[in-house]
Amino acid sequence: MNRIEGSRSLRPLRAIGHAVSAAALCGLVALATGCRSKTEVPAPGLSIPEAAAVQIVKVEILGADGAPRGRHQIDTRPRVEALVAALAGHQSDSWRTMVTRRPQELSVSFETTDSLPLILLVGPDWLGGYDTAKDADGRRVGRWRALLPGEHDRLLSELREEGADAPLRLPSP
Repeated sequence: MNRIEGSRSLRPLRAIGHAVSAAALCGLVALATGCRSKTEVPAPGLSIPEAAAVQIVKVEILGADGAPRGRHQIDTRPRVEALVAALAGHQSDSWRTMVTRRPQELSVSFETTDSLPLILLVGPDWLGGYDTAKDADGRRVGRWRALLPGEHDRLLSELREEGADAPLRLPSP
């Protein structure tokens, strides 16, 4: 077993699923070893995929220790379209490159029939993730921004389980 495979901090990634694990691992390796600068710099916002292309949205709830606490998927057209519209409607100019790890509550993967165009990461006061943008070395570029007032609650509402009337509930720390 090599050092990365045995790392406790990467164990939760293996439980997410192979596609998300590969993308998340790629992002973490880029953060850990490939960042040219240790300073966050302004960056373009995440590219939100077209709703028609998204087949399924997989939501993983993470505990304070980063371990999975639950997961579900969103796969009905109205829910996928509402989620994509909500994200597209909240783009801002305050995105920055991601060079430090932040407390994370959710990992959300947007999957098409043949790719993973967006991995969204949600923290208590920030939103970030990885899309298809790559740096000069071919690594995915992680970006983040602070959440706008009320945006966390709106995201939890959009990311609720199919059929649930109440917003998504996160585990207590």
